[in-house]
Amino acid sequence: MQTSSLFRSVPVALCATFLAGQIVSAVPVLWTGAGGNDNWSTAGNWSGGAPAGNEVFFGDLDATGGAGPFGTVNNIVNASQSISRLSYTNLATIGYHTTQIPSGVTLTVTNSGNTILVNQPFINTADAQVYATVLGAGTLNVTNPSGVISLGQGSTTANASRRATLDLSGLDNFRATVGRIVLGQQTAHSNRANATLLLAKTNIIDLAQAAPTAGLQIGDIQSNNGNSQIVELGVTNVILSDSGLTVGGRKGDGFLRFNSALVPAGTGKALFRARNGVGRQAQWRVGDNTAQVGGGSFANGTVDFSTYGSVDALVDTLTLGWGTAGTAAITTPSVGVLTFDAGTVDVNTLRLGVQPNVDGGAARGTVNVNGAGQLIVNGNVLMGSYLGGSYNSFGEINIGALSGGAVTVKGDVICGGGVGNKIAVFGALTLGGKLGDAVNATNTPLQTLDLWSGSLTFARANAGLPVTPLVQVTNLNVHGSVSVVVSGANFSVGQFPLIKYYSGLGDVGGFVGFSGLALTLPNNVEGYLSNHTANASVDLVITALTTKKWSGVVNGNWDINTTTNWLNFPSGTPAKYLEPSVPGDAVTFDDSATGTTTVNLTTTLSPDGIKVTNVLKTYTFTGTGALSGPTGLNKQGAGTLVLANSGVNTFSNPVVIEAGAVQLSGSADRLPTNGTVTLANVAGAAFNLNGFNQTLGALNGGGAAGGHVSLGAGNLTVIGGGGNYAGVISGAGTVIKSGTGTQVLSGANVHTGGVVVQGGTLTLANTTGSGAGPGSVAVTVSNAVLSLGDGGANGSVSAGVLTNDGIVRISRSDDVVFTNTLVGLGVLQIQSSNLVVVSGNNSHTGGSTITRGALRIGSAGALGPGPVTVGNLAPAVLQLSNNVNVANALIVNNKTSASGAVPNVENLHGTNTLSGPLQLTGNGAVGWIFDATAGRLVVASTMLPPASTTQNVQRNLYLRGDADGEWSGGIIDPVGGTTNLALVKVGLGAWTLSGVNTYTGPTQVTNGTLVVNGTLANSSAVNVVGGTLAGTGVIAAPVTVNSGGTLAPGAHGIGTLTLSNTLNLAGSTIMQVAAGSACDKVVGLTALTFGGTLTIVTNGPLSGGEVFQLFSAGSYSGTFSSVTLPPLASPLGWDDSLLLTAGTLSVTGAVAPPSPIPLNVVRADDVLTFSWTNAAFRLQAQTNTRAVGYTTNWFNYPGGGTSPVLVTNNPANPAVFFRLISP
Repeated sequence: MQTSSLFRSVPVALCATFLAGQIVSAVPVLWTGAGGNDNWSTAGNWSGGAPAGNEVFFGDLDATGGAGPFGTVNNIVNASQSISRLSYTNLATIGYHTTQIPSGVTLTVTNSGNTILVNQPFINTADAQVYATVLGAGTLNVTNPSGVISLGQGSTTANASRRATLDLSGLDNFRATVGRIVLGQQTAHSNRANATLLLAKTNIIDLAQAAPTAGLQIGDIQSNNGNSQIVELGVTNVILSDSGLTVGGRKGDGFLRFNSALVPAGTGKALFRARNGVGRQAQWRVGDNTAQVGGGSFANGTVDFSTYGSVDALVDTLTLGWGTAGTAAITTPSVGVLTFDAGTVDVNTLRLGVQPNVDGGAARGTVNVNGAGQLIVNGNVLMGSYLGGSYNSFGEINIGALSGGAVTVKGDVICGGGVGNKIAVFGALTLGGKLGDAVNATNTPLQTLDLWSGSLTFARANAGLPVTPLVQVTNLNVHGSVSVVVSGANFSVGQFPLIKYYSGLGDVGGFVGFSGLALTLPNNVEGYLSNHTANASVDLVITALTTKKWSGVVNGNWDINTTTNWLNFPSGTPAKYLEPSVPGDAVTFDDSATGTTTVNLTTTLSPDGIKVTNVLKTYTFTGTGALSGPTGLNKQGAGTLVLANSGVNTFSNPVVIEAGAVQLSGSADRLPTNGTVTLANVAGAAFNLNGFNQTLGALNGGGAAGGHVSLGAGNLTVIGGGGNYAGVISGAGTVIKSGTGTQVLSGANVHTGGVVVQGGTLTLANTTGSGAGPGSVAVTVSNAVLSLGDGGANGSVSAGVLTNDGIVRISRSDDVVFTNTLVGLGVLQIQSSNLVVVSGNNSHTGGSTITRGALRIGSAGALGPGPVTVGNLAPAVLQLSNNVNVANALIVNNKTSASGAVPNVENLHGTNTLSGPLQLTGNGAVGWIFDATAGRLVVASTMLPPASTTQNVQRNLYLRGDADGEWSGGIIDPVGGTTNLALVKVGLGAWTLSGVNTYTGPTQVTNGTLVVNGTLANSSAVNVVGGTLAGTGVIAAPVTVNSGGTLAPGAHGIGTLTLSNTLNLAGSTIMQVAAGSACDKVVGLTALTFGGTLTIVTNGPLSGGEVFQLFSAGSYSGTFSSVTLPPLASPLGWDDSLLLTAGTLSVTGAVAPPSPIPLNVVRADDVLTFSWTNAAFRLQAQTNTRAVGYTTNWFNYPGGGTSPVLVTNNPANPAVFFRLISP
């Protein structure tokens, strides 16, 4: 009895809860363990037979396993196999299930819903525990990008004991390609849920969830759960996700860390990348309470990689501590903490303690970097984003409190007004910008800067020193010996404030104060630190600048501390190049050299800066050495610099060409392959590849005046983003965009080798000519983008054919006609402000997407054979013209805004047909709009349910326009949630429904005409508030015709409309009648309520005696306010006595039939004589074959106006037909 009851309740209920709308491949099976062994292949161990693609459930039966990696095994996957879902629903108070996957065996889970599920949704006890273990030397492989791994045990009350645990720590290999991994997310059956995931020894996890929803979600609770969500990493971990992760979401505590019981100290590795394996994850949110808009709960998140391993992470935005988006009194901050002591976390933006709105919840973000750990922030750090109100937000950065640790911020550290912003330095802090800027109008200083030991570096690159402080801090505390390092170039003699302190420089009460600061300057800078008490600042006083100028008088060798090929400037004394540490001396090459200008790089050299200011002399760098370190290259003067050394140049700062040329020679990639080249927009400034290939991170500058690039036969490859180049590229080579990021080219390029996009985005923003030159254009990778335009009135190519295996995007602000031809496997994407016209035929197969703007097509093949997607933004519209039949699959997203009432699909000219499959999808608030503006729009599509939807509200389908349209395919509801579709007829035109329609929402006619010639089987109601309801179809819904509406049965003539429900008339009813009792009819009614007006229109003369059954109903009530009947010829009259009780209208009297007019025909040989007696008639004829017979092409026979008429037989005519007709 227990087996039967449990098997019926658990699988069926879980399917209803978690797999709504999904098709399960086979009947679920439940483990019973009754087969005499522990093998999965034994049918007797299962209720429902051994699994074969089924969903597999482990309940309370035979829960004889032991928890954890060394627990007793009670079920064995004894052969590799696939199942659709793996669920553990047993309670720890009853026992455990421990699944073993032996060596060489792989268990594959493939479902598109919850692929692995650990919880007991029907248990509401506060201390409920579900513990599932998978162990062994085999592999657990979860593979479905739409799938979800979900863990969480909850109850209606907060309790620290309840928990769902999936323990893989005894498993060798875990592979997962799923949409998301979710721990503790609240559902209807998992309130206040808690969960633990212990990963396997080796884990490769690919999360397909798109941003902004996190791929790894560790906590998101609507009701305070009173406990935590935990993910513990194995020894080797690769986590790939474009969207990233959330640790400690709404009202929850989340932890991400190494498993100390599994991972020996210092051996763990955690790699975080985008799904392509090299890019950045979009965001990490740690302690993220933004989804909470009320109540007093907070979120805590802890990411701790310390002690047990190292981290290697690339992330776009890292947020630690994010307060609630509401204005509830949440005084306890939402806290996010990141701690690591080995490896690198590389982010573009770091946010610590974010208050999302005025009076939003408090937040605190903390970073702890120790040991060999390094945090790199390529952009800005935002600390304590406090926007106002009662609740504080702040951030803390602790560097090397446990020894070591390095933090590099290449942008600014912005303090947003929160109280408590603090940085403590024991290790190394490097600042590329300012510290103490604010997001609001005032410049808010950092509250506390504690300098204990280590170094504070101001990395100025080529920026020199500003006259405003680089650091502004309220409390500057120097606790010990700290090295203040100033690096870079372009310095000048003078006094410059480094650190502004507002409440004094601590030098008493245990503080060392100013005396603890030791200055390190570049080799060519002489100076000292000054405590400028009057200004309350620590200043750098530069007393002298020295530089090394090349003389080349001994030989051409550029070596270190060996040859006096240099002169000290300005003294002019001979000197050697010195590099006691990196960087070495700053160096200059100009026309003052008296020796050779061929410079032999003898070793790897890392100068503090390289400036080449030659005008008349050419410099050539040769040799086996290389240029490296934090230097850059600044080219001035009209002369040329030739880079021909064979070593790999890797210096990290940009190449700036202000004048003259930089030319490659000898071999490819003489510049750093990740470097940036910026050219001035001046005549003569040039970058010459000289026939050699060069890879760059970005290309900037240039313009109409100069700053041009010459390829020769070489190829220029750009692998990074952020570049914006306006000069002209010439030569025979190819421009290649690969890697990530966006490179903009806005010049009219003339290079003939074409353009290839292999990765990232290449934006062509030229206003004249061709952004790609006259050569070919190809996009070769699926996620690579060629953008024609940057959102302005620019962007075009001259190539007739574009090979597109990725994305070709049109992003312009003006109207444009796209005349190029697309071939390949890729996608056409419209992201413009105005109109894009595609009139030719294209063969690209990846489909077309309208994200923004109007796409107008004028041929059936304009968009290739792939699917067409119309996005949900208000301006997105597909426009049709020129009598085309669009057979593409069409996916239409409902609008998020009614702004401008722009339709999804619009017919502009001619009769155009949509005949491919149609999906109405999306979560917009407005609905779908099909507009017959002019011509005729025919929707002959078969409607398909969308791939997925979570809508739980009604969405409207608007049939609109002043012209006519027809929907000949059936209209259906979306699926998923509780969504239904409502149909609304607007506009002055007529729309005809001729298919079988099963949508369940109401139907409303507001103006124009809705002609129902098909069936409305399930619509909840038909409401005519304006316009006309007509047709000859069947409507099963109750119909109401309001005072502004009209009912006119039939379509283009007399017809019958079947309404198999009630009809309530309060508007206008118009019905046609004709001789012989023919009339418009409304039949099938269960009940009819008369009201409004009735107008009868005759279709030809009546003869009398007609009985018109206008309405057929089970019951009649009400009355018309007026009945308009057309006049009849005497002696005919109208009888409406049965109209309100039986729905009939009669004609009384009769009209005598007219006397026949005889037509006499006499034949004499080949002549026919036609004669008649009534002079009012005339003879007509037409000539056709007998197979055709007579048609409508009658003509007046010559002389046929008077009798008689003689007609001579003409053998050439196959058949001649005659008739007598009155005028």
